[in-house]
Order: sequence, then C-alpha cells, then structure tokens
Amino acid sequence: MALTKYHVLFAFEDRWVAVSRITHEVVQQQDWAMSTYGPLRSLARDQHGERLWICSERHAFELLTEKEDRNVWALLLRLEQFDDALAACKKQSDRMRVLAAHADSLFREGAGIESARKFAQATAVPFEHVALRFLAGDMKAALVEYLRCRLSRANDQVTRALLYSWAVEISLAALNGSRFANTLGSRGHEDRQILLDLLKESRDLDVHATIYHLLQSHGWLDELAQFAEMRRDFTTVILHHVSRRDCHNAVQKLAEFKGASVQELVGRFAPVLFGAVPKEFISLLLQMSKMDPLVVLPAIFSPHASPTHRAEAMRYLEHAARQTAESPGQADMRSSFRAGSLLQNLASCVGDDAALITSQRFGWATNTAILNTLILCSAEPLEEALPPEGRRKSFATHVALCQCSSTYARVSLDVSQESNPFLDPHFALRVCRQQGLVKAQVLLYGVMGMHEEAVDVALQHEDVTLAKRSACKPHLSQKRLRQKLWLRIVEHQATSCDVPKIIGLIRESQELTIRDVLPYLSDSMTIDAFKTEICDCLDSYEGQIVTLRQEMDDHRRALQAFKEDLKQAEERCIFVARDQACELCGADVVRERFYAFACSHCCHEACIRALILPALSVEKREEVLKLEAARLQHQATAAGAQPATQMPTPLAEVEDKLDGILAEDCPLCGQLMIDTIEKPFIDSAEVDEIESWAVGANAPL
Repeated sequence: MALTKYHVLFAFEDRWVAVSRITHEVVQQQDWAMSTYGPLRSLARDQHGERLWICSERHAFELLTEKEDRNVWALLLRLEQFDDALAACKKQSDRMRVLAAHADSLFREGAGIESARKFAQATAVPFEHVALRFLAGDMKAALVEYLRCRLSRANDQVTRALLYSWAVEISLAALNGSRFANTLGSRGHEDRQILLDLLKESRDLDVHATIYHLLQSHGWLDELAQFAEMRRDFTTVILHHVSRRDCHNAVQKLAEFKGASVQELVGRFAPVLFGAVPKEFISLLLQMSKMDPLVVLPAIFSPHASPTHRAEAMRYLEHAARQTAESPGQADMRSSFRAGSLLQNLASCVGDDAALITSQRFGWATNTAILNTLILCSAEPLEEALPPEGRRKSFATHVALCQCSSTYARVSLDVSQESNPFLDPHFALRVCRQQGLVKAQVLLYGVMGMHEEAVDVALQHEDVTLAKRSACKPHLSQKRLRQKLWLRIVEHQATSCDVPKIIGLIRESQELTIRDVLPYLSDSMTIDAFKTEICDCLDSYEGQIVTLRQEMDDHRRALQAFKEDLKQAEERCIFVARDQACELCGADVVRERFYAFACSHCCHEACIRALILPALSVEKREEVLKLEAARLQHQATAAGAQPATQMPTPLAEVEDKLDGILAEDCPLCGQLMIDTIEKPFIDSAEVDEIESWAVGANAPL
C-alpha cells in the first residue's frame, strides 16, 4: 500500500487499485500481467517521497501521477466542503461554481447575510436572479447586503448610484415594515443601524438629492438630518430643524458647524431663529467673531419687536460696536475716545442716574448703521414687565459704550467730537425728538455746534442747569458767543423776578457783569437788591481807572526818555585821526570817500563795496548797482556833463539808501565777518585752478 496527496494505492498479486482519500471510492483499477512480469510483491516510495515504485519478483516499474488534483474541487463540492473546494480550484469558472453552490446552500439554510456576500462574489450568477430570490424570500436585509457588496466592486458611477439608491430604498422598506408592525425592538434597531451605515457610504456618490427624497417620502426625517450632516450639507440640516420648529437644535447645530458657509446660513435663517429663540441666537452671534453685523442687522431690528427681542438685539449691537471698534483698520484711538465720550454724555443726560451701570467696557462704534440702530433701540422705552436686567436701563446702558473701573462718570463733551465720522447726530437728534429726550437733544445740539439752540431747548423745558452747561461748551476764545448764551439764561430767569438766581448767574459766568444784566431787569425790581454787585462793579471800575492812569504815566515817562535818547544819538560823533588808515587796504582813509563805524573801524567806500557786494543777494546787488548809476547821473548833471533833467530820486535819498546797504554793519566785526567763519578758504569754484598748479606724477600736463 502507498499514499499520495489525494489517493491510496493498493497492490495485489494480479492488479493494483487507486482509492480516493476524499470520497473513499475506487477511482482507478489496473490488471497486472503475472505471466509476463510475475506476481506483484510491493509498492514503495523513495526516501524523499517524490517517486512511486511498483515491484514484482523480476521487475520494478515507476508509477507516474499526472493532474492528480484536477477534479478535487468537484469531489469536495459534492461533499459540501466549500472552503476546501474553493481552495482547490484553479480556474475562475470553477471558483464561480463553488461560490454559487456555497451561496445557494447558505440561502437554503436561511443564512441570508452570508449568502448575499457569497452571491456578490459569484459574479457569474445573474444579478436579477439573486435579487429576485431574495425578494421572493422576503429577505430585505440580505438583499441590502448583496447590493452593498456589489456596490463595493462596481466601478461605473451610474451603476454605483443605481445600486446605492435601490439599497437605501430596500432598507427603508424594511425599516417601515418594523415600524408599521410595532416591532421597533432589537430588529428595528438593527434595520436602522443598517440604514445609517449605508448612508455613511455615499460620500463619493452624487445621489444626495435622491436620498433626500427617499428619506423624506418615507418619513425618516431624523435620518435625513443625519445624512445631510454626514455630507456637510448644513443648509439642509438647518432647514430640517427650522421646518420642524426645532429652533433650539438649529442654533446648536450652527454653533457646532465650522467654515465660512456658517455665516451665510446664520444670515439666511436669522429672522426665523431670532424670532423663535432670541437669547440663544444672540449668544451664538456673540461667539462668531468674524460675523458681519450688517448681515443680521435687518433680522434683529424691528420697530414693533417685543421687549425681550429688543433687549437681546441691543445686547448684540453693543457687542458688535465694541468688536468693530477694536478691530484693526478702524478709526484711531483718539477719534474713538471722542465717540465714546459723546455716547457717554448722551447716556448720562437721558436716563435716571439709578439706572447707570457701574462698570462698562470702553468701546466705540465704527459703523454708522450699527450705531444708529443702537440709538434707535435704546431711545424707545421698554415695558416694565421685563426683569430688571432686561428693562430699559436708560439711554446710558445701551447707547454708551464706555466703561470705567470706577463709577460711571459724566464726561464733558469736546467740540472736536464733531469730527467723529461714525456718529450721525442728525439722525440721533431726530430720534430724541420723537421720544422726547430733552437732555439728549441739548447734548446733540452742542455736538453740532448749535449752542444757541441747545440753550433754547433747555430753557423751554425749564432745565436751567442743562442750559448753563451748554453755555459753557463754546471755547473760551468765543467770548461773545458765551456772553450771548449766558444773557439768554439771564433773560429767562428775569421773567420770574428771582434776584438771587440772577445774582448767581453773574457769579457763575466769567463773561457777565452787572452792566450786562441791568437791561434785562424789569422796572418793578428795586436796585437795592443789586447794591452789593453794583458796589463791586464800581470798585472794579475805579481800580481799572487807577490802572489806566498808571499806564498813561508810564507811557509819558517812556516817551520823554526816548526823546532824550534820540537827542543824544543825534549829537554823538566819532573822532578820526589825521593819519587814520583804511582797515581794508591800508591807505589813508581821508584820501577818498570813507565810512567810520561806532567800533572805530574806518574803511573806504570802494573797499567796502568790493568786500560786501559778492556777499549780497541778487536783489540787493541789483539795487546797489541802480543806486550807484543814479548817483553818477546826479554827479554828471551837477558837473554840466549832461543837460539837467528831473531825476526820479533826489541825490540825498540815493546816498542814504546806498549808505544803508554798504554801511549797515561793520565788515570787520559785524554779521558779515561772523558768517565767513564757516566759509572755506578755497572756494569750490577755485578748486580746479588750484589742482592745475599741482606738481607730481599724476599732475596734468
């Protein structure tokens, strides 16, 4: 007996037999010629087990095995040993037959999922044949698995889209069956998980519109939202929640989403979300630092909004104004602080002091639309039904964007705030008029430089304190305007014949005196009431008169001293020696026309002219030449060299002008000598000439 891989060989005296080790059946039998070779005695293998020998008494023959495993897969398949049969297959067609048989066996046993996977591998089995078998057996889960497996092996996009869409529809049908049968237990959860897993596999397929339609038509809206979120289709997710009036979840989803498209979604759904959940929506906006406030501004502002919506809108507008102010590229710190001071003053003069907050962050609005909306919202009163933190905290809480570490302070308004480019005082003034905010009107008039109107409005509402504050707004240099404003307040107070108040105005103002106030007093008022002020005024006048007399005496003495100095200057002279030499040329100074200076230097006119003329400006030089020509013409006329004519300038005046230019200062110790200290000994024009005299190897020839 001998063994091979798949067979057992038996040797008898007259034959040998091959038995299959798989089926235990005789697969081959061969008779032995005993008369020729003698009876068989043994079967043997060599020590390596590679060669098989059959031996008789006189002979030995080698048995050759060819394609011993060619039908092994069929034998294993007949025994339903599918894995071994598949491993023994050498042809693709044989593999398909084994896989089909294995899948068919699993199908008969009721293992639908495993059967579907095997059918998907057996591509030789027609697709419609498998699908119809699963449909006939009501095995929807197995059919979905089959479609998913075929989907993973398909390359054509159209085929993949069709398989995926049908798989989703079959999965929905199975899930609907569980729901209608009220069996949403473990089986229903399994079907739902199958659907979710299937939805995750659609990232590279352009079938989202079909899937949306299927999910919506079958009523699985939560799964539709999950599918849209998987595809990052944020618009569908938010639209789903909004359509179901689930605005809380819509806001939460917007907070979770990332990307530039979120801002577009916020702007699109802002009216609905702010109307339903204003607090949550505003909290979302506060977290979005890159959100453009102008996108949501139309949604959050409404003139007929409820108190809650208006309070939340104001909360966001304050934040947007601060954020815009703190961003780079906006107005500089100086302009911003002016805007903040303006709003703080608006705040402090509109509402009651008790409503002022004690700690606010400094900020300024850089956008006119935001600031105008904030002013409009803040100017309108809120119902008292709101909680204290939501009520109208006065104009200060919402219009002012300044915050100090100490108590909220009222800051004086600076005239330079008129240059703030972001505040529209005309719009703010119109709003304040509509709402009857007197103090704010007065302040805005002051911002626009309309101080007279500011005082008039304050006096019309009997607010003298505010009127006095407005009268102090013009600069101290505008004394006439300040006096005019204070006189308007005096005229208003004079109608009540309240003497102490009028006296108080005189003392408070630096521009008013009793003389200015007297024309506005009525005849019924006695002068005794102003006795002290009149006496003080007279004393002041007396002091001014004494001061003026002293100043006149001082001027008189100064004039007398000036006359004496002038007389002494006219009599002053300089003594020149007979042998005095010219300081410039060394010749006797008396030989020709010369100048004597107070420093005792004497120089000829010609020497001074030669020294000073190059240093004069072009205009002065031309004037000297003209004056010398005029002098020569006068001399020629006097000598009779030319007929006498009427000269435009007398000789004395010509001489005086010429002396004023040439002898203005001593050329040796005056300003001219001081200026020549920085002048080089060799002028730049003489450098070339100096170099031409150089001696050396490199000297020019």
